[in-house]
Amino acid sequence: MPLEPWQFVIPEKPGTFWRIGSRFMIIGTGIISRIYLRTLKMKGLGHPHKTRWCPIASDITCTKKWHVYFFSLGQGIPVVRGDGVYQHPMDVCIDKLHKGHWVHFFPEGKVNMNKEFMRLKWGVGRAIAESRVLPLVIPFWHLGMDEVLANHQPYIPKFGKKITMLIGKPLDFREALQHLREEARNQKEVDGYYPRRVCGFESQGRGSTQGQVYLQYLMKDFTLV
Repeated sequence: MPLEPWQFVIPEKPGTFWRIGSRFMIIGTGIISRIYLRTLKMKGLGHPHKTRWCPIASDITCTKKWHVYFFSLGQGIPVVRGDGVYQHPMDVCIDKLHKGHWVHFFPEGKVNMNKEFMRLKWGVGRAIAESRVLPLVIPFWHLGMDEVLANHQPYIPKFGKKITMLIGKPLDFREALQHLREEARNQKEVDGYYPRRVCGFESQGRGSTQGQVYLQYLMKDFTLV
């Protein structure tokens, strides 16, 4: 089911009040992340262009109007689970890439409660293939966030927990995209290629242990810049 108009409030051309509100929201969440993770540089927190856009689940973030504005001002883009990779919010993600923005994807599409092997969603492939400015893909894996803030009630943040972050090397798909287009693959084949290729499935096989290990330790999240 598509989003209702009140559930999608991100303006195409943000006005002054929107920009000011967004900046305050980004600074606030950035400071909290800085306190917990100690990985963000303070000088970049006040610049929305240096802060990620991120698809977020509408069934969690768009249940109330003030929730919608809260997450949208923090540069979250609500998407509808089950509406596929060609829904309007995905078009907005790709438009942000057109403009050179940073878009962060959780490619599994949900919280991996049991830390199990899950297939990656094709929306990442579409974003890479259809962006006019081909983005670099930076894969990374994080472990321990559920120790800081549990995935169940009571939702009380904890200090002093260990968080592990593994950052992969940037991936450039320029040659791969050119090769697929020369083979005249249809768009769905192109979109589905990238999640398999990044995880090592093209060369190692979907069921291979080595391919799954590569996924589990490197591909928790995608950042496109």
